[in-house]
Amino acid sequence: MTAEEILNQGQDKIKELTAGVDMMKFTLAIEEELHSLPFPKVSIYINGNKVSGEPGLCIDQLWHGCERELEEFVERKIEERKKAAKLILMKAGVGITADEEAHEDQPVDIVETEPEEVAPVQPEKPEKITSAVIIPDNILKDEYFKRGKTVKQIAEDYNVGVYGLYKRIEKMKQQKEATAKECASSKR
Repeated sequence: MTAEEILNQGQDKIKELTAGVDMMKFTLAIEEELHSLPFPKVSIYINGNKVSGEPGLCIDQLWHGCERELEEFVERKIEERKKAAKLILMKAGVGITADEEAHEDQPVDIVETEPEEVAPVQPEKPEKITSAVIIPDNILKDEYFKRGKTVKQIAEDYNVGVYGLYKRIEKMKQQKEATAKECASSKR
């Protein structure tokens, strides 16, 4: 491996770590704000690409009377983002102590015992985490367009479904084409 390749690989790792750390900081800040207030109020604004810094249209009235559902939705999203950030950081080796790494290699003794009779439990549906939460757009762009990885390789690396990544990559390609056309027409 050349020095340039090592440097590029290190810079890519730093980008991944930065994305994971930023995601975790933002998520924890939202969670702290939500839980520090006695009566939190969640608001959603729609901003149709107006001037940056200018607030959009507040649509709070659409869910009048169902504020608790919105808060629960936000709390679920916070948990999803925390899981995704942890996954990104753990893939980069952050959050795993030397003791945990040592224990991973040690064999586990399995002792067979008589099973206790327990009433069957209905399995919980796992919370669905989208690929966009696990792989932010900036990392997906780097992986696909800069590193040249296939969608299948990216899906395997991040343990996400291929279908969602294909859809996101197609949108990114369309955006690139639209931007290129816009740039070409502005040069005339």
